[in-house]
Amino acid sequence: MIKKHKNLLLCTIIVLLLISVTSTAFGFQENGDNFPIVIFEKELIEDKDELFERARNKVSDVVNNNNIVSQGFLKEKNSETKIPLKVYTTTQLYRIEKLPGGGINTYYATTNLIEIQSSGGSRDAWKWDETGGVKAYNTIYYSLKGNKKYAHFLKGEGGWINYDYPQVSLANRQVKHGKFGIKEDGGLIDEIRRYKPTSNYSYNTPSHWTYIEAHPLHYFGETTLVDIIATDGSQWELILDNDAGSTFSGDQWAL
Repeated sequence: MIKKHKNLLLCTIIVLLLISVTSTAFGFQENGDNFPIVIFEKELIEDKDELFERARNKVSDVVNNNNIVSQGFLKEKNSETKIPLKVYTTTQLYRIEKLPGGGINTYYATTNLIEIQSSGGSRDAWKWDETGGVKAYNTIYYSLKGNKKYAHFLKGEGGWINYDYPQVSLANRQVKHGKFGIKEDGGLIDEIRRYKPTSNYSYNTPSHWTYIEAHPLHYFGETTLVDIIATDGSQWELILDNDAGSTFSGDQWAL
């Protein structure tokens, strides 16, 4: 009799395990499927040479880089005149999630790269190499959901490379993150975070910077600035801007 009960118990355990494995395999979870299910994921390209080649050849995983506005400027110190620089941009789609109750969440990384000569002019480099000049790059990580109805700024990272040292030096590195708009759960967010890195950087956005409505008057993004100081005493500011959804002129992003 005891052996019969043991066999029955063993069969019950096996059936429960099979149900659990089958449910997991088909994407079902306990508690009403409360967790997103990853349906696509790939490793991000981080090599600067490869990213620069993608950007120069206009290779991107999405059309128009999700309408990210990318701008680069060179500004003489104590002057309001800005010299526009060519910005190379590429976007990677690196993760897609199926959300509980339906819907899709997509994750992107948009990278900007610019380069100038130490003389202050801009040039279209064919390679991200050590041929001289100062280079700046940044990447913003963000997600879109609800058929791109809502947007979330996750992280910004980047840096500067000086191939003309000691003819020129870099100083006063600055990074600014901003977010403005109506949050998914209601209420307005209008915040800025400023950082002063001493070298390359990577900053996550605050945890309360949740999804905002994707609207032309709403925005999120990153602006970076570095001073370029030449041995002849001239000083310039190199500005790289990366933002989504904004319709302003850019002056509001002044660091």
